[in-house]
Parts: sequence; C-alpha cells; structure tokens
Amino acid sequence: MVNINEHRQFRLALLELIGVVVAVSITTHLPTSKMNQIGTLLIIALHFVAFYFSRMSSEFESRGYLIEFERVARYVLIFDLLLISFSFLLGDSFIITRRGLALFTILTFIIVYIINCTVRRYKYLFFMTAEQQKNTLVITTTERLRLMEGLFESDQLPTKYLAGIVVIGDGDVAFPEGVPVVPFDYAIEFATHEVVDHVFINLPSEHYDLKHLVSDFEVMGIDVSVDINTSDFRALTNKKIKQVGDHSIVTFNSNYYKHSHIFLKRMLDIFGALIGLLICGLVGIVLAPIIRKDGGPAIFVQKRVGKNGRIFKFYKFRSMYTDAEERKN
Repeated sequence: MVNINEHRQFRLALLELIGVVVAVSITTHLPTSKMNQIGTLLIIALHFVAFYFSRMSSEFESRGYLIEFERVARYVLIFDLLLISFSFLLGDSFIITRRGLALFTILTFIIVYIINCTVRRYKYLFFMTAEQQKNTLVITTTERLRLMEGLFESDQLPTKYLAGIVVIGDGDVAFPEGVPVVPFDYAIEFATHEVVDHVFINLPSEHYDLKHLVSDFEVMGIDVSVDINTSDFRALTNKKIKQVGDHSIVTFNSNYYKHSHIFLKRMLDIFGALIGLLICGLVGIVLAPIIRKDGGPAIFVQKRVGKNGRIFKFYKFRSMYTDAEERKN
C-alpha cells in the first residue's frame, strides 16, 4: 500500500478544506439553510475527522477516477453522518436544514473530487517541498545505479530534478532519459558551472575517499548527502545519525517513534491503568473476602519478563492455592 507521508496528508487535507469552505459559503447564502457561525466552524473541524476516517490519503497517487469517486463518496457520507449527529447533540446551537445539507453534500462532493483529481495530476506543483525540488547531482557506481532506479521513479529523488549523474565503472546500464552523464574527474567543475543545489553520493567508502569528496562540494556551499545503505545493513531501514562525544555514529533500529507519539501512548497507558484500577478496586471489594477465606493473600505477585529482558512484577487476583509455586516445582 502506497501512502503519502504526513506532510502531504496535511497539505491534501488543507486543499480539500478550501473546497469545503467554498461549499459552506454557497450553502450559507441559501435562505432556508439557517446555518450560523458556530455551524461553519464545526463543519471545518469535522472535515478533518471525516478526512481521517475515510482514509482519504490512502493510495492517493495511484487511485484512478472510479476509485477516487468511491473514496470521495465515502468521505462525504461520513461527513454527513457527523453533521447529523452533532445537529441532534447540539440542538439549537447548530442547525442545518435538509435542503441545506443536501446542497452542501452535492457541492462538497463535486468540489473535493475536482480538487483531488487536479492535485494528483499536478502533484509536483502541490506536493513537492523545497527540499525535493533541489537540482541534484548523483555520484555512484554502475552497480549501485541499478539499485537506485526505484529512487528516481519516486518523489524522493525524481528524474525531473536530476542535474546530472556521475557513474564510476564500466558496465551496460540504463541512464535516466534527458539527464546529463558527467565524468568523475569533471564532477567538481560541472557543479561549479551548472545549477547544482545538492549532491547525492552513493559510493563504497572502502574504495573511495568520501571525506575529501564531501569537503570539495561543501566549500562550494552545496548540500551533500551520503548513502549509508551498505549491503550488510540494507534490511535495517530505520537509521539515525547521532553525535556521541567526538564520534559520529549511526544507530539502527526496527522502529523510531516521534516524541509526541510516545507522550500520547504514555498518557493512554496512564488513563487505561486508572480505569483498570477503578474497575478492579470495585470488583476487589467483592472478590477479596472470598479469596482470603483460605488464609492467603488476595493479590498474587509473579515476576514476568518484559521488553529487552526487563523483569517486572505482575499483580492479579489469586486464583490458585497459596503454595501453588511450590507445588509446581
């Protein structure tokens, strides 16, 4: 499944919001719509909810016109259900007539569908960031160039913004159409005379002096990126560059999480734990006296193994004999 990244999702949501605002503006001019300012603000907020639950950004760039029609219809249906629900909940604070809802639904569907089709057709105009639009000079070997074909077809390093390719080594390899092929000895001079904003180096460090090569471009004020995906670590997709004292290190991990996501998960854990403790406390009022009839404790404590071998204590209502551990051994 090909999903656009979070930055693009937010841009798409904002672009669709323009269509929603246009639909709201037209609907509010209808005498029988009775929509007030609070209703307008609520609709804007509910747009993002409907956008998320309809998975509007999922496979956005690969969708055809028919699938786009289905996805927008799902979005509008969820939007309408939310509007009707809030209309009942808020009463007189949010009023929208059936005629107003029908007009808003039709306008939103048409405008959002047109926006999505237009954005997908001209995605370089709407989605490409300034970082992705840099003219890039690629320096690599013939073997590694074959592995980069998928990168040139993606939005991370599109052929449209390739200033040139420097290929070291012999071999029959297909070059991206329309991209200048530059000899290695001429790379610095090429970057001096042509428009080059960024240099992407994908060379084996054991055979080439990358430090000297990077320095040559750095003194020219050109951004330089070095591919650290060696064959030994190709399966480890998540990496971070860190500075530990005087050492620059690369940290590999199967998953990296944003601090905001970790914070929200911790808040969810605490909230869930408080609810669980409240429920268990109420249940314990009944269970504890029954469990303690045999003279043992009501709570059973056992050591469990957690993440990376960490030992933690597991608490539960005792459902066994008091000497269950000894009997097991």
